[in-house]
Amino acid sequence: MKNKNKLYNQYNKPLVSDESSNFTDNLSPEIQALIETRLNSAIDDLREKNRDDLKELNKAHTRKWKWITFISCTITVITFFYAPKEIYSWIKETVAKELTVPEIEKSAKKMIQEKMIEFVDNKMEPLNTQANKLKTSAEKVQDKLLSMETNLKKEQKNLTHQLEIYKLSLAAKAGSRKAYNKLLEEQKTNPSDLLNYSIKNIELFYDADRSELSYKKVVSKETMKDPGYSTDELVYFLKNSNVLSLAAINSLGDLKSKSTIKELCDIALNSNNLRLATRATKYIEEITEEKIRPLDFDSVEIFWNNNKNNIEYLGDYDGYFNFIQQSPGKTISTHNIELFISELDKTISTDPNAYASKCLKANLLLYLNKIEAAKKIIKEVLEKKRDYRWALVYNAATKIKESKLDDAIKIINNSFDKYPLAELENEIRSNSLFKPIVTDKRIKWPSLKIKNNHNLY
Repeated sequence: MKNKNKLYNQYNKPLVSDESSNFTDNLSPEIQALIETRLNSAIDDLREKNRDDLKELNKAHTRKWKWITFISCTITVITFFYAPKEIYSWIKETVAKELTVPEIEKSAKKMIQEKMIEFVDNKMEPLNTQANKLKTSAEKVQDKLLSMETNLKKEQKNLTHQLEIYKLSLAAKAGSRKAYNKLLEEQKTNPSDLLNYSIKNIELFYDADRSELSYKKVVSKETMKDPGYSTDELVYFLKNSNVLSLAAINSLGDLKSKSTIKELCDIALNSNNLRLATRATKYIEEITEEKIRPLDFDSVEIFWNNNKNNIEYLGDYDGYFNFIQQSPGKTISTHNIELFISELDKTISTDPNAYASKCLKANLLLYLNKIEAAKKIIKEVLEKKRDYRWALVYNAATKIKESKLDDAIKIINNSFDKYPLAELENEIRSNSLFKPIVTDKRIKWPSLKIKNNHNLY
């Protein structure tokens, strides 16, 4: 099969084949051969022309690149010799311009502004995450601590309350009525098992205290024995001496005098000393046979309201108190003596056992030279209390008034043998009734015995 040449357009795509044309189908073979020969010849000429054009085009392009290469070489040579000096100047100028402190600071600030936020965010993000976790944990811990703090405050409050009750209980046992009353008030407003137990424990304590077999009593410091104090003397100690009050009420209770009930009820209802008040309830019960518990002050109040007009219970000791407090500073005169006697009569008329008041009245009567009246009083006292010390002393004074000095000295020495007391010696030395015998050497003064005893050592 004969090869056929193909024609191509400017886009290097083949032109439409001759075979696609129908007009050649009717030509004779000779004509077709001629046409084909001519076409082939034309194609060959065209090829030659294209080859020549390509050579010319190649020359033109080669010439252009030769100039470019020459210029590049020239620039390279010039740059090799000229550029170092210019680069040095350029670097120097750039450094001077761009790397000065203000420019560096400006560049640094710009870099910081551009990069720092992102940098900080990147660095802080894990920290923020960790901080949030810690915050959450801290909030949980805080809530737990708040809960624990609330519970702790509650427990602390309860513990403080319990400690306060314990302190009040101890204070009440030590004799503080204020502490005991506070416990009773607390029981009404805020009852609790601890309060009930504390109050019951205090009651048992004073029940046991009442059942003791021996108590402190008032004694003389010289003999450490009871010299036979009378009711008015003991009431004076009870009302006027905080040191002797508890011992005085015990000694007073032993006398079981109904005349002292008023004073005992006053102590039970009004004394701030709880131990003293409970002893008062003890002796009220023993004297009146009323059933009264140690701390049952309500029963005492009821009893007194029902018996406050009973003459047996209304001993008035103010007269004796007034004499004791006023007589040392008063001048011995008939007027003052009569005033003192009237004061003492207030006590004597309400308490038949006020022996001290009776003896003091006898002493005052002797100043008025009412010897028989004085002797009668002293006799009554000695019949009831044979060795009462003040009756013995003022009995000696009656003997002096009767000029029986030997009998007076004998009575005084017998008194000192039984009661070697400083109070008796002081009374005899200071009372003008005894002036006739004070210097008599036959008197056995207690102070001389003590001095002689000291000289033995």
